[in-house]
Amino acid sequence: RRNSVLRRGAGAYLEAVRRVNRANPDVILIPGLESTPFYWWTGGIRGALTLHGPRRHIHVLGLDRPEEIRGLPILGRGLSARYVGRLAPRFLVWLGLLLLGLVLQARPGVLRLPARVLVVVSLLGTLDAHPFKTSAYDAYHGDPGPGPYQELIDYVNSCGGLTFWAHPEARYGRSQLFAGKRWGPLRLPSVTVENPVYPHLLLETRGYTGFESLYGDTFHATDPGKEWDRLLVDYCRGRRRRPVWGLCGLDFHREGKNPWQRLGGGVTVIWVKERTAAAVLGSLRDGRFYAAFQGRPGRLLLDAFELEAGGLVARSGETLATRDEEMTVRLALSAAGGTAIPVKVDLISSGRVLTTVEGTTPFTVERAVRPARARGYVRAEVRGPARRILTNPIFYAAAGRG
Repeated sequence: RRNSVLRRGAGAYLEAVRRVNRANPDVILIPGLESTPFYWWTGGIRGALTLHGPRRHIHVLGLDRPEEIRGLPILGRGLSARYVGRLAPRFLVWLGLLLLGLVLQARPGVLRLPARVLVVVSLLGTLDAHPFKTSAYDAYHGDPGPGPYQELIDYVNSCGGLTFWAHPEARYGRSQLFAGKRWGPLRLPSVTVENPVYPHLLLETRGYTGFESLYGDTFHATDPGKEWDRLLVDYCRGRRRRPVWGLCGLDFHREGKNPWQRLGGGVTVIWVKERTAAAVLGSLRDGRFYAAFQGRPGRLLLDAFELEAGGLVARSGETLATRDEEMTVRLALSAAGGTAIPVKVDLISSGRVLTTVEGTTPFTVERAVRPARARGYVRAEVRGPARRILTNPIFYAAAGRG
């Protein structure tokens, strides 16, 4: 079984983070978790078993107390009183059957044998249905939809933390365990692990901070008009309380030949006013960052991305107040060491490509933007040879339109 924060102890994990921060004052290490809130099983032990969705991960940041980490609503570990009210009815049914079996078993006569069977079955049911679980869901009744993931998001929000969906379209696919293997005289049941993509959960859950908009696998949710733009348009129309931000994910385990296996291959560049953990978390919460992939030497840099109107300027994560006038979006790029890198820039306005331009760094593009509605946004995507940048949106609110 793999190691985990809960297995080692939340307090020990947080103390290890504090120890590293004390020993390295120039580095800010923030406690984070890659959580699997839910998975489910189908099949039976006498045939084939299938495990569904164990890689539906959510990154959790900003929980700095052991009890907050121990209270995460996930399957299979620890005890909690949070769901007693929701789980008590099923538990009480089994408990009632257990008491009935005990009463019947105590009476002489022909009912004693079936009563003993009832006691055994209901005892197992009572133990399985106990209401002191860390999740309101179990892994044996199929796919419950977005419910268990929403539970985790809501819980982390109540603790003041941040949540980011991880790799929604990573192609983990299908794998098999124990196929044809034996344990002594017994043949182990084959286990199929199914990990389908899940961009639909971006749309079906609410209140999370963001998602991995860039990582080392195929990804289409950031294409113009797809899931990310649908989420941002919903926010602009008042259908969501908060916007959704995009960061870069790097599933780093060791240095390798693939650029995504290098620690500097995928980065999230964060703008902060001071070098503190609180400032970093604040910028992540407010969208003041961008995602970048750097697959070759000579890093591609985003020097400016801003929206201007009437002498006012807004940047990623901010909202520009306008009087329904024309705005100007400006994006500036350069490369570390003065490298000349050919780039292609898509400026996207409220889900549609506003313009596509090409050039070589250092490169600047400016374009006029007319408000498409009372509230909208612009964002940008930059591509170069083995390099990519995705900005977070800049919103605008035109007071003169309904």
